[in-house]
Amino acid sequence: MDGYLDNPEGSEARFRDGWFWPGDLGAVSAAGVLQVMGRTDDLMNIGGSKFLAGRLEALVLRVDGVLDAAAFVAPDEQQLDAPHVAYVANDELDLTPLRMIFTQALGREARLLRVLEIPRNAMGKIQRDVLRGQLSDSKAA
Repeated sequence: MDGYLDNPEGSEARFRDGWFWPGDLGAVSAAGVLQVMGRTDDLMNIGGSKFLAGRLEALVLRVDGVLDAAAFVAPDEQQLDAPHVAYVANDELDLTPLRMIFTQALGREARLLRVLEIPRNAMGKIQRDVLRGQLSDSKAA
């Protein structure tokens, strides 16, 4: 297979030596079981350390009052990649446990953004680029 029809950028990103490369990340346990842990697209690089956005989102979703969440990286005031979390919550959300998650998991705080909904594509995948755009728009306003 040569790649996607009329999509050379997508083909270059996903095909290597004629093989489809999905970007899945996984590990094989001592018992020989393959566990898919996430995708390279969702890997966050924060200060040289790598974190899977889905794992951080799972921690956030365990906080009482959080209804939906999306973790992403965006530039901070110094233009360095910094962790951000957009979340949907009910009115009674206590932000303290939410802040503690990132201090414990990342060793630093994340910028928290309350939103009405997490943008998703037709397949249900979080649109992190849309969240970064919303963040840029709010800084420009």
